[in-house]
Amino acid sequence: MITRIFMVIVLVVALSGCATTKKVAPQEVGVQQKVKDLEDSLVKKEQQISDLKYQIDDLNFQIKNLKKPDSLSTTTAADLSAKSPAAKPDDIIRVNADPKDIQRALSAAGYYQGSIDGKIGQKSQKAIKDFQRDHGLKADGVIGQKTWAELKTYLK
Repeated sequence: MITRIFMVIVLVVALSGCATTKKVAPQEVGVQQKVKDLEDSLVKKEQQISDLKYQIDDLNFQIKNLKKPDSLSTTTAADLSAKSPAAKPDDIIRVNADPKDIQRALSAAGYYQGSIDGKIGQKSQKAIKDFQRDHGLKADGVIGQKTWAELKTYLK
């Protein structure tokens, strides 16, 4: 009797398949792929929005300081330091970023060991150039869009 019950149970399980196995209908696979594609597209659009906001901030900063974008790329930190011992932060920082944030990011990235005082001196300028060089950027010592985009990832 027990053997018959056991045989019936084995037969039922064998014919019905495993309860945890779920077959996915072809329509569901297509829907899942569309959802994944939409999520990927959303991530790309969010990055584009972030980049545009950054560009707007940079342009607003340039307008605020009455600097023409074309004239910004002609002066380097080396030129500025040759003219005066301490360059003004506006000459080195060409984006809407706080000098203390720049020093914090450089410190977090391992390039700046000085005090976080918001003064862009020789230590800060050297750290900026070293960071740019190591990250494949133009090592001019100027915090522009590309440098700040890379550097701000180290802020917490």
